[in-house]
Order: sequence, then C-alpha cells, then structure tokens
Amino acid sequence: MGNWRLWSGCLITGLLLIIALAGPAFAPYDSDFQEPAGYVETDDGKEMMGSPFPPSEDHWLGTDEWGYDILSMLLYGAKYTFFTAVFTASARVLIGGSAGLIAGMGNRKVRTGNGFGLLGSIPAFLIFILSWLELLSILHFHHGS
Repeated sequence: MGNWRLWSGCLITGLLLIIALAGPAFAPYDSDFQEPAGYVETDDGKEMMGSPFPPSEDHWLGTDEWGYDILSMLLYGAKYTFFTAVFTASARVLIGGSAGLIAGMGNRKVRTGNGFGLLGSIPAFLIFILSWLELLSILHFHHGS
C-alpha cells in the first residue's frame, strides 16, 4: 500500500466501472420514462407544472426539458462514457507509443523542432468533441432527418 495514489486511482476506476456496468440496475426510472406535466400542490394551491422539474425526492437531479430523469440518463449513459474514455486513452497510448518508437528508432541527428508541436497544443477533449460532431453530422445527413 505504499503508492496511495495508484490505489486510490484503481478504486475510483473500479467504482466507475461498476457504475458503468450496473448503472441501469440502479437507475430509478427506465431509459424512456418521461415525467408528464401535471398539477402540483404549492402554497398557493394547485399549479400546472411541466418539464424541466427541479431536484426533488422523485427526481434527485431533476428532469430535463423533455421530462427525462437526469440521474437515470446518467446511469444509462455511464457505460458509453466509460468505454469511450478507455478507447480514447488506449488510442492515445498506441498512437503516441508508435510515434515515439518511430522517432526513437529514426535518424540520430539532433532535432531543433518537431512536427507535433502545434498538434500537441490542442487539448484531446477538443479533438474528441469535434470528431463526434463530425460523426453526428454524417449520420444526420445519411438518415435525411
């Protein structure tokens, strides 16, 4: 137990993996459940209320504008988030390791600059978001919606 950072990281990753795999079992509502608009008892009497609902006993994190429970949506989507993060980290190690091996085994001259300077300054999450936006636009175009 000498390296507490390693063990705490493994614990957090393990908890996230359990949530990702068993999240739907803990979700308070089905993934397609929508809270309908209705009358709510207030201090002034009954009032008509619609989505989004604020956090309450029924919806711990509230609902979105379409009436979906946010906690349930997070638990159902956790597996996609977790495995996308694992895939992205693995791809970065593979690409970076390959580039490092190629650079290390290449010419031994002293290099004053590298070709990855500009690319290395772009945050990975920005590249990921732009890639997903492009994929979504392609899917949207092909479905004709």
